[in-house]
Amino acid sequence: MIRSRLARWIPVAVVSMLPLFSLQCTSTPPPSNGVEEKIAEGVAQGWTRHILAQDAASAMTLVDPSFASNPFPTRADLETYLRSAAERGYFAGGTSDFSIARTVIKRRKATVYPVRLHTPAGSFQIGLRLSRNGQGWLVSGLDWELY
Repeated sequence: MIRSRLARWIPVAVVSMLPLFSLQCTSTPPPSNGVEEKIAEGVAQGWTRHILAQDAASAMTLVDPSFASNPFPTRADLETYLRSAAERGYFAGGTSDFSIARTVIKRRKATVYPVRLHTPAGSFQIGLRLSRNGQGWLVSGLDWELY
């Protein structure tokens, strides 16, 4: 008799405990409170400050080894362009404008767009793609547009 009562209540107990177990097994990521977005945007701002200061070597320290984009298919192509632009003074006295830029993060990738660069050589709008690796956020690609 006790066994039959116990046998009836065990399934009820198990079913009623399932929500508690499922809460323990799943986890939601903690809210970022915008911290990662600020860090990624800070890297993007640092990169633009370096290129506007015509310091290609420092700018390249913020570029991911796997960099690939258009119009610079490889990291080496970007570095060649930045060094050439610095020698010619393309960015001398330039400014950057992040006032309308939005930073969007999806997992280990971030996009900062649009960033406006105003230089003696012209005005550009760029979108920076960043990736997060063991070294933190690094520029992994960019889209360069004249406007």
